[in-house]
Amino acid sequence: MTIAAVKRWVTPKEKTDRAFRAYLDLLDAADHMRARVYGQLATYDLTMRGFRLLELLHRQGPTLGMDVARMFRWQRRNLDTIVKGLADNGWVKAKRFRIQDLENAGLEVPEGDGRPLLLLSLTKEGVAFAARFLPRHAKVVRAYMRALDGRQQQTLSELCRKVRDGDVTKFISEMEHEDVE
Repeated sequence: MTIAAVKRWVTPKEKTDRAFRAYLDLLDAADHMRARVYGQLATYDLTMRGFRLLELLHRQGPTLGMDVARMFRWQRRNLDTIVKGLADNGWVKAKRFRIQDLENAGLEVPEGDGRPLLLLSLTKEGVAFAARFLPRHAKVVRAYMRALDGRQQQTLSELCRKVRDGDVTKFISEMEHEDVE
């Protein structure tokens, strides 16, 4: 057996260094992609969050504001600011209504804190804008993502979802584990 064939255990410090390098690489890649596409978004007076909301409403249709905030992990006041910007451009409308309106209409009532619900949807202009803009933006993103082949793009998506969703058991285990230097 050669020396190279002997398996070496990774130390806790090496595991920490490896995880931290992966974290920094992920941040750098995300910042790099944001910077590359920001100019195209800014040309249309869109922020990254405004783009995310526009794309969601285009794909999903009318959506409750509380569901959008939960999905993107945004504060309600941040959502209000994003909606205002898109509404000022004439792309999004927000209709406020009370839970009683849903009950009276015989619709499913979401749990809430009693505040009026906000239903977000694209305006006619928003639908037309999204239909023009999103394919162009997707083409730019596709061009940048050609650095990876199809399988690598799928793997990247899976890895990003896995990091985002986390593993509570492994997180707790790692936090309770005593580091040995």
